[in-house]
Amino acid sequence: MAPGLNFFVGQPSVTGLSLLTGALGTAAKDLGWIPPWWD
Repeated sequence: MAPGLNFFVGQPSVTGLSLLTGALGTAAKDLGWIPPWWD
């Protein structure tokens, strides 16, 4: 695991994690990895 990612995962910030997950989900939809109806 990358040191940066390991550090991030080690943080207790649930808000940060949800923001990251939301951003990844949005990017995946924009790139067509996830169908628009997936929610």
